[in-house]
Amino acid sequence: MIPIVSTMVVGSQAKPRRAFFLSLSYVLAMAGTYAAVGVAAGLAGANLQATLQSPWLLGAFAALFLVLASSLFGLFELQMPSALINRVESAGRDRSGGSISGAAALGFLSALLVGPCMTAPLAGALLYIGQTGSAVYGGMALFALGLGMGLPLLAIAVFGARVLPRPGAWMDRVRVAFGYVMVGMAVMMLTRFLPGTVSLVLWGAWVLSVAIGLIAWGQAVAAKHRLAWSLRSGAVFAGLWSILMLVGAASGGESALQPLAHLRGGSTSPAPAAGGVAYLQAKSVEDVDAHLAQAASRGQWTLIDFYADWCVSCHVIERNVFGDPAVASRLARMQVVRPDVTRNDATDQALLKHWGVMGPPTLILVGPDGTERRDLRVVGEIDARAFLVRLDKAGS
Repeated sequence: MIPIVSTMVVGSQAKPRRAFFLSLSYVLAMAGTYAAVGVAAGLAGANLQATLQSPWLLGAFAALFLVLASSLFGLFELQMPSALINRVESAGRDRSGGSISGAAALGFLSALLVGPCMTAPLAGALLYIGQTGSAVYGGMALFALGLGMGLPLLAIAVFGARVLPRPGAWMDRVRVAFGYVMVGMAVMMLTRFLPGTVSLVLWGAWVLSVAIGLIAWGQAVAAKHRLAWSLRSGAVFAGLWSILMLVGAASGGESALQPLAHLRGGSTSPAPAAGGVAYLQAKSVEDVDAHLAQAASRGQWTLIDFYADWCVSCHVIERNVFGDPAVASRLARMQVVRPDVTRNDATDQALLKHWGVMGPPTLILVGPDGTERRDLRVVGEIDARAFLVRLDKAGS
């Protein structure tokens, strides 16, 4: 698309200086449009989180990645109609250059048209911005995203098409490699809400497909002995690990890094977080204050876990962090208050505003004196090790 867009914006005979300013106008307009989306995402906050973390929407993203992967694997070609490409090329062939306002208008329209084509990464960025709840941060983040998308166009405007790599067989290999990446992204989306055992099956199948791909690549470059042997060695390792993952899933395992850990020494898998952590329910500001007063009378620390049923990240934290035996043992000595803001009604919004929380998942550590350790607040996902580090810093 980059050479085509360059022809549309610049033309074929524009001087390098004018080509640069035309391209810059296009890129700034595109980035500005994305920035507006980022500001809206920051202002939407938790409402956007509720929308983007829906299992149905995550499943749709996974399906999109699988469709894109199928195209990269050669099942079908995903490209612009040849008639449109020919028309654009013929329109720009004799043009010496466009106008600044025309390039800016094209950049604005491009952001609206290209946005759906990059729905999955854009949705990930919007989800992160929704968790921060900052309109300024959201605008700056997506403005940077737009600038990054436009940098190749600026490079072509200044240096010409010679900065593009020459086509060759390497492009097919890169295409197939990104096909595997797309499938991996689809699996990652699905594991956000599927049970751990099912997720392990999907990861095992993906690693097995990677092993098969490495074997095929090794056969294609058999004449290059060192590369072929490296690819075959990687295929053997990936194949063996995929078997371990599938066996682990069949026996009830859930960890992709330790698929057989649940079989070690006859021990059972860690108890789920709901059984290891005693949650105290809270709905209003008064409920939370009452729990904090009780903890203060006992000289006890309090963890406030803002939670919602629609929050996929909340379930990830519950399973992978609170379900960790080391974390669960530490939390057993604390008071864990869980405000459920699933309904996002007036009471929930008042509680969120009182604590300065944009939405779940947010974890707040409050000392026995009733004062929050604001520097240790967690917004978004965190792993068990990092959470233990925060508990150590708090001295809880």
